[in-house]
Amino acid sequence: MQDDSTSRRNEGRFFINSRATQITVTPVSDAQQVQSFAGQLADLSLSGVKISIDGKLEMGQEVKLLIQVPSMNFELERRAVARWQQPRDATTWWTGCQLLEPFDATIVEELAAAHVLNRRRDPRYTVDAPAQARWELSDQFVDVKLINFSKGGFCVIFPAPLEGASERLMLQVELNGKESQIPARVMWQGPSPEGFAVGCAFVSIDGFLKLRDYAEPEQLRKKRTFRHRPRRPLSKWVAIALLVLAAIQAIRSFQADEGRIAYLRSVFASWTALEANPDETATETTPTETSSDDATTRSVSVDEPTDLTIPID
Repeated sequence: MQDDSTSRRNEGRFFINSRATQITVTPVSDAQQVQSFAGQLADLSLSGVKISIDGKLEMGQEVKLLIQVPSMNFELERRAVARWQQPRDATTWWTGCQLLEPFDATIVEELAAAHVLNRRRDPRYTVDAPAQARWELSDQFVDVKLINFSKGGFCVIFPAPLEGASERLMLQVELNGKESQIPARVMWQGPSPEGFAVGCAFVSIDGFLKLRDYAEPEQLRKKRTFRHRPRRPLSKWVAIALLVLAAIQAIRSFQADEGRIAYLRSVFASWTALEANPDETATETTPTETSSDDATTRSVSVDEPTDLTIPID
């Protein structure tokens, strides 16, 4: 059996379509009659599950899990140990179990292919930062070590199990020279090689933001820096090519402008000439008739009266 609860919490956890699952939890006991509890699967990792059942278990109790997905004829048995439990509502309990025989990766693949398991999950960042914490009913802070956090919560290590443990915990860190407090709900707790581990869920999203600013791990810092990284400057040759193209475009534009200017100048010159000599365009040629020495023709002015009477003998 694996006692390192902190390593279990560092594993990726996958959300489950609970309505598609059925789970039966049976305590392992020498008694002839043992009560089983029915419920549903909420999420899982390769070494643990979170389930909702209609009964309360003793912490550290070994149980047999029968996991079923009727829609895909899936059935699997595993032995596990109950690690934490808290009320879900008036009749059911959230229960966290550590598997004595971890899941195989192919199980995750099968559940994902049947759309029972959601692969999307928030990454868990490993850190090593000092902090302080106190239980809800205590007014005394003790030194703890923050070892990881995600958007959903965090894990701290106490030097030893403390009296007065409750379902609420207040984490305190120094942020920007001031003490900042982060309320959280205790989800699980158990021994670890370094002391006593307590896993908590944030009560509000600003808890994650505070821890990110306080103990941002290198992998998260690189990720955020990459998103906002300024564009790399263009190389010298690319810059020269852009300058040449800009110069060519400017020359072409200038030549086009010169042609337009020449055309406008010619139009303006013609208009100026017309304004300066208006009589030249007003002069009209008076039609005349010319005649040669032929006696039948002679020059006649338009203004000269002409006798068009035809004599009758």
